[in-house]
Amino acid sequence: MTKSKIALSLPILSLLGAATYLILQIIWGTAPLDDGDGLQHFSIARASFQQHEFWLDHWGKPLFTLLSSPFAQFGFKTFTLFNVLVFILTQVLAFDLFRREKIPSIWIALVPWLFLAIPDYSYTIISGMTEPLFGLLLTVMLWAFLRKKWWVFAVIASFTPFARSEGMLVVLCAAMTLLLVKQWKFIPLLGVAFILYAIVGMWMLNDALWYFHNDPYPAISPYGHGNWYDYLRTYKAHFGIINLLLLPFIGF
Repeated sequence: MTKSKIALSLPILSLLGAATYLILQIIWGTAPLDDGDGLQHFSIARASFQQHEFWLDHWGKPLFTLLSSPFAQFGFKTFTLFNVLVFILTQVLAFDLFRREKIPSIWIALVPWLFLAIPDYSYTIISGMTEPLFGLLLTVMLWAFLRKKWWVFAVIASFTPFARSEGMLVVLCAAMTLLLVKQWKFIPLLGVAFILYAIVGMWMLNDALWYFHNDPYPAISPYGHGNWYDYLRTYKAHFGIINLLLLPFIGF
C-alpha cells in the first residue's frame, strides 16, 4: 500500500475506532446515562408505532422520532445506536469538508476523537438525545453552503425546527444567508418541511398549524440566564480540557 493510500485510510480507521468505542460504551453500559430526556425520547419513539400522535410530539422532536423509531423498537441500547450512525455520517461530511480545505489526513484522523472529547457531545450520543441529529443537519448545511448546493441548504434548514426547537433560528439565519449570497429564489424552499408537516398535522390532528399551536416552550425561557463566560467557567462539563486548549487556535 502506497503512502498516499495509507494517508487516505487514516481518517476511516480513526472513525471506525471512535464508532467502536461508542458502541462498546453502549453495550457495556448498565443504565441510561440520562434517565430524564433520554428515556423520554426513547419512550416516544418506541410508542410512535402504536400511538401515531407521537410522530408530531414536540418534546420527542418529530424528525428525531421519525428517524429513530425503528431503532427504538428493539430496546434502549439499539435506540442509542441511531445516534452512533448520526455521529458516523457527521464525521464523513466533516472529512469531506476538511479535505476540501486540503488539510492533511493525519489531522483529519483526529477529528472524531476531538468530537468525542467534548463531554456535551459524547454524552448526548449514548444518552439518546436529539442534539447529534441537529448537529448533523447543521453539518449538511455547511457542506451544501461550501459546495453552493443552495436547494440542499434550504431544504435541510427547513427540517431543523423538527429536530430541535432552536431550528427556528436556523431557518431565519438561512434566509438571511440566501439573501446575502443573492440566491433569493431558494428562500421558498425553507418552507418545505413546514408544508409537509402541516399536511401530516391536518391529517392526524386536524390542525395544519399544530407546530405553533402545540409548542410547549414558553416565550420566556424557564432555564434562566447567565454570563457570557459561563461555558468557559464550566468547561469540564461542556467542551472539555482538550478543546479548551484548542479554542485560541480556532480560525487559524
